[in-house]
Formats: sequence, structure tokens, C-alpha cells
Amino acid sequence: MSVNIMVVDDDKLIHKIIDKHLKDQFALQHCFSGTEALKQLKMNKPQLILLDVEMPGQNGYEVCDAIRHIKSLKNIPIIFLSGKTSLREVMLGYEAGADDYLVKPFESDLLLKKIHIHLQHSHEREELSHQKNQAEHVAMEALKGFSELGQVMLFIEQSYSITSLESLSSRFFALTNMLKLNTSLMFTLHDNAQFYSAKGLVKPLEKELFKSAKDTKRFVDFGCRTIINYPHVSVLIKNMPLDNAENYGRYKDLFPAVLGAVDAKIMALIEQSFIIEQAKKMTSSFQAIKETLVSLAGTLNTNTEKNKSHLTAMYNELEERIPRLGLEEDQEIYILNLVQTTLDKVNEETYDADTTNRKLAKVLITMQRLVNEQNHIVEEVQKESIYINNHLKNEDKADYQMDVELF
Repeated sequence: MSVNIMVVDDDKLIHKIIDKHLKDQFALQHCFSGTEALKQLKMNKPQLILLDVEMPGQNGYEVCDAIRHIKSLKNIPIIFLSGKTSLREVMLGYEAGADDYLVKPFESDLLLKKIHIHLQHSHEREELSHQKNQAEHVAMEALKGFSELGQVMLFIEQSYSITSLESLSSRFFALTNMLKLNTSLMFTLHDNAQFYSAKGLVKPLEKELFKSAKDTKRFVDFGCRTIINYPHVSVLIKNMPLDNAENYGRYKDLFPAVLGAVDAKIMALIEQSFIIEQAKKMTSSFQAIKETLVSLAGTLNTNTEKNKSHLTAMYNELEERIPRLGLEEDQEIYILNLVQTTLDKVNEETYDADTTNRKLAKVLITMQRLVNEQNHIVEEVQKESIYINNHLKNEDKADYQMDVELF
């Protein structure tokens, strides 16, 4: 069955351009105003909507907001078409409920790519819905009977044994689901961002919001949404209870403690990964030392045998020629004994000095490299430890005040 896409724009030229590039792959439904689009949606539900921002009457933000308030249409992917690119415009689009933002004029390949991504996103969301409901049920059963603060303490305790980002995000979402909060996460490791969502997938627009707000301030509030930033983790809370000041304040007190633990755990995972990598390098270096020493021993043995062979040949030749020199018997015995004594000493001590020195130099260089790598590990661990102490003891106290009542 052909995928139905609704195009909402007051510019007929845009309709012609979109029709040219999409008509062979999709069934297109054209609307020239927001009012017309809302009427058509009551009769025909598309799989995706391309929505212009600036239109006479209802603008795109208003139309998008109206669509999101219709239960049967709230999950339809909506891609805004606009000539504006500011962060303010993007945030307005996200606030209205859009899934993505495409700047006019746009390339046809980019338009097709975004359409396919969001259609796939919509399909995967439906498949994940059943799994999500099951996961929420299991999480709620496991967390039943504990207070919010108790759950935060339990989360922090459990985070000590977590060994992967997937497990860390899963435990985090179990906690936020218990609090009835819809959240997404961004983990930052070595300047690379990884995204996780309680709903299974993170929208492209959410990723842009995470990145835009990352280096601003600890709390970023817009509407009922709040982004909380830590060095290695950011959380987007999508349904902060604006109508309940007590709950709102309590969540803002609880989450810094939770995210502080998450951030510390991520730093520990980074440190663990770094130490493991350094351990592999050290193992490789030690293996190189072993091979060098084995080679050195072989060379020494070979040279010793060669020298022994040459001296033995010289002794045999002297033993044969001395009787022809007309020496007294005691002189012959003295010369042969002297040569034999020298031969015995050389057999014990001879070696190729140049080769030995070169190979020993390689051993020394490798050992120095090992020492430098070990020192680097110590420095990194010390820097991370100092950062944790300063970050948790000083910076957090300056940004917010913990005010959790235990009794």
C-alpha cells in the first residue's frame, strides 16, 4: 500500500517541487492552508506531514500544536518547512511538537532522506510500543512500595555495579518511569554523543536541542521541558509538572543527585576503558621485551659457539705445528697450556659486544616507554579524581541547593 504524505504550504511552487520529487514514491495530499489541512485530517490520516511554518491565518506552529492535541494524530511525523534557521525557531518547532526541521530551499535528496528516516522511526515506534509497555510494567512492579528518595538512593547504589551505558540508561529510565516522567538522555564520551530515550528512540530535533543546550547552563527550562546538563550526561525531561510547584521543586532537587551519580559512573567507565587500553599496550611492550631478550640470548649463544670453534681450530693447528719449531718439550707444553687456558676463558666470556649493546639499548628504550605510559595512567587517574572531588563538592553547591526532607 502506498504511503500517504500530506503537504501543507500556501506556496503553489513548493507543492510543484515536492510533487515532482515525491509523486513516484508516495501518494500526496495537497493542502494550501492550516484550516484546510485540519479539515482533511478528520477524513484522511496520512503517514507523514510536511508543514510550512509561515502561512496566512494559522501558522505552522499553531497547526502542529492542534494536530498534537488530537489523540489519533499525535504520533504522525511532522517535518517543518521554513526559511529560518535560528535556535529560537528550532525550539519553537520542537515546543509545538514537530519531529524535524527542513530549511527552504532544500535538496530533494535531503527531503527524501528525512522522510524515509521518520517513516522508519514511526514504524519502529509502533513495534517498540508493546515492549515499552511490558518494560514499564516490570519496572513499576520492581519499584512498588518505595518512596521517591528511596528509589534515588537505590539507583545510586545499583549504579556502582553497572558496566555499560545501556544498563545505566535502563536503570535511569526505570527510575523516571516510576516518577511518571518522560525523559531522554545524552551521554558524552570523548566528544562523541550517544542518545537514549524512555520511548525507545530520540527524535532528530531532540538531539539538536541537547547539543545546543550542552554548553549553556546547568538547568535549561522551556515550557514544561527541562534540560539538565552535567559534563558527561544531559537529561531532557519532557513533562515537568508546571501545575504542581511542590513536585516541580522536588524533581529539581532529586535529579542533580541522580545525574551526579550517573556522571561519576560514566567517568569511571571512561577511566576503566582507558586503563584497559593502557594495559594492552603494556602487555604488547612486555612481549616485545621478551622477544628481544630471546633474540639476544640466541645471538650470544651463536657468537660463543663461533668463537669457541675458531679458537679450537687455532689450538689444533698449534698442536700440529709446534713440534716442527724445534722447541724444548717444556716450552711446547707451556705454549699449549697457555693457549688452552685462554681458550677456556674465551669460551666462558666471549660475546659480540656491538650486537649486545644495540639490543640492550632497545630493551632500555622499551622499558622507558613502559615507565612513561605508567606515569601517564597515574596522571589521568589523578586528574579524574581531582575533577570528581571538585565537581561534586564545589560546582554543584554553587548551582543548586539540595533540599530533600528524609522524614
